Parts: sequence; structure tokens; C-alpha cells
Amino acid sequence: MNYAKNHNELFVLVERTIFDFVDLMNPGHPANTKFVIQNALIYIEENYAQHLTLAKVAQHVYLSNSRFSTLFAEEMKESFSKYLTNKRIEKAKELMKNPYAKIYEISYAVGFQDARYFSAVFKKSTGLTPMEYLKKHL
Repeated sequence: MNYAKNHNELFVLVERTIFDFVDLMNPGHPANTKFVIQNALIYIEENYAQHLTLAKVAQHVYLSNSRFSTLFAEEMKESFSKYLTNKRIEKAKELMKNPYAKIYEISYAVGFQDARYFSAVFKKSTGLTPMEYLKKHL
């Protein structure tokens, strides 16, 4: 208000402020998109070991499944499922540093309910079975 010299300038300043605010509230606004994705990434980091689905994350960030999927892929340059799988595999690799950990325990710890499926996904992702990876990296 200190910048306005008269009522007309004050009106223009208030109008611009309102338009800027409305633009910021638009879910497609870049600042909002980054905030939504950051919120989703934090949620994924905290819950990757659970039965986590795109629908659960979308609900957490108050978006429809399709809108969240699109925003996530645009921002992260990969699909939600690919990101989650990569996150789980990276966490599994960290757990494999413990030479006493068992593969089925690791698979459960990173969100896979079936150790065989975990092994297949791990091999597809790394080119090695979990046992081959252990032998190579221990």
C-alpha cells in the first residue's frame, strides 16, 4: 500500500496480488507441483516397505490417481512404479551389506511379500540375483 500513489494504483496492486495468489493455488503451478512431489517423495521414503500404491500416495497429496501419476512422471522423469521399485532395490542393497541378513528377510523389509518375486525384480534391475550380488559385493 505504501507503493501506491493513488486509489487506481492501489487497485491495480491489489488486483495483481489476487491474481498471483489464485495462480499459485492452481495445482498445475510449478511451485505447487514441486511441493506436491516433494511431499509424495517424503511419504514414499517413510512408507516404501509397506504395501504402497500409487492410489495411496495420490490420496496422501490430495490428487486423483491420474493427475498424480502424470505430475510424478513429468517431475521425476520416470513412472511411480519404476521409482518405487528402484527405491526398494536401493534399500535392499543397503541391507545386503549385513552378511547375516537373509534374502527373504530383506525382501520383506523393503516391501516385497514374496522373496521369489523380489529376486526376479532384483535381477531385472541389477542384472544379478540377490545371491550373486551378495557374493560380488561382500
